[in-house]
Amino acid sequence: MSAQNIPHEQLLNRGHWTEERIDLFFPNESMTTRVYPLREVRKIERSDAYKALWQQEKREKQALRDAPKITPTRLIEERGWTKGLIKDLLGEPDATARNPHYSTAAPMRLYLISRVEKAEESAEFQSRKKDRTESQLVKNLTEMMYDKKDISVSISLEDIPELDNDSKSTGKK
Repeated sequence: MSAQNIPHEQLLNRGHWTEERIDLFFPNESMTTRVYPLREVRKIERSDAYKALWQQEKREKQALRDAPKITPTRLIEERGWTKGLIKDLLGEPDATARNPHYSTAAPMRLYLISRVEKAEESAEFQSRKKDRTESQLVKNLTEMMYDKKDISVSISLEDIPELDNDSKSTGKK
């Protein structure tokens, strides 16, 4: 390798180059040689097109950081989602963040509220939420029926009206 060329891995380690950028700016070299002319790399890095792309990516990252997000726990508790719905309709999280409650815990998964709202408008979400609501209702009613056998009724003798002998035989007072 000459000092005038830069290998693929070294280019990626420059910090701001990605596979997508390499493919965009070096469509021919990236597939064959995996070595790039240093002079060309520096020329691209100073170009307005490269700077504009970098600034656009920076704005997109900032917008993602600033956008309102929600955790799976809140989706389940506050919006009626299930783990299955989250996995099927949202998939991978839009961002992760350090867990503020437990520093050694896994990072919190965060979903963009705008993406959640779009998924909630979908026919699949509406159908699955309706099915879940109906099965939850059946489950609750079943539990209530089984819990009913544990209900005890206490009646005081004072609550029972006294009957005289005539009303006992005829059923009238």
